[in-house]
Amino acid sequence: MLRTASLSLALIWAGSAAASAQTVPETAEAPQAETKAPPKAAAPAVAKPVVKAQATKLETPKAEKAPAKATTTAQTVKPTTAATATTTAKPPVKTAAKKPAAKAKAKTIDDMAAEGDVSLTLAALTDWILTSNDNRKQPFAVVDKANAQILIFDAAGKLKGMAPILVGSAMGDTSAEGVGDRELKDIPDEEKTTPAGRFLAAYGPAVGGERVLWIDYNTSISIHPVLTTVAAKWEKRAQRLSSKTAEDNRITHGCINVEASFYANTVRPNFKKGGLFYILPDSISILDAFPAYIPPNAAVASSGGSESGK
Repeated sequence: MLRTASLSLALIWAGSAAASAQTVPETAEAPQAETKAPPKAAAPAVAKPVVKAQATKLETPKAEKAPAKATTTAQTVKPTTAATATTTAKPPVKTAAKKPAAKAKAKTIDDMAAEGDVSLTLAALTDWILTSNDNRKQPFAVVDKANAQILIFDAAGKLKGMAPILVGSAMGDTSAEGVGDRELKDIPDEEKTTPAGRFLAAYGPAVGGERVLWIDYNTSISIHPVLTTVAAKWEKRAQRLSSKTAEDNRITHGCINVEASFYANTVRPNFKKGGLFYILPDSISILDAFPAYIPPNAAVASSGGSESGK
């Protein structure tokens, strides 16, 4: 009985121990499975944020540096450009301010006379023409035979140009009767004069179908470019016109010759519809040549003043 009871207790204890041994391993293995499983899943989770964080860090500095360079460049260029523009803009202002002053100092006819560019007689006659309005608001020319010179003025009295001239080979202030109806070869040397006085010039027909600016149509006195014919070359008209003295400028049959360019650029444009020619005399008085002319001394005397007060 005691053996049976002891055996039964032994069997019961052995069974309990076996049951306990089977339960403990199951409980110990379960945590190991749970512990190993998380690291495998967590490793990728940790690696991904690291990659993203690095990518973000690499991109962020680049984005921040690029604007900084652009801003620095823009700031550097703008001041330089502005400074250059300011420096360049200043000289034209100074130059533009000087030009009007130069134009304002243009010579008057009296200044030209004082400097010896024209004769005192020519200056006095021109002053009278302008002050008395003798040109009647028409363009006009003043011719000085003694100094072989012509001055062209517009209708307002502004000097448009001056140039040397060739005039009649003979001294004299009148034209011979009927000289305008003769052939050039039939005009004797003593009748090759350029008349003095006030003439209303106009364009009209000439030999060969040409149009000429006639100073005095009745006596065939005109103004035209210097001739280039064989006879003109033999007479050396071009050389006479360009010489520095007036002593060799008397060579024509009575007409007034000027350089071709002066005729084209000054005479023709200013006398499109004609105008007035005032030709100073060689020997007769200026009052005989221009009866309406009032000399400066006479004008001063009539006003009760003195010549120095002019």
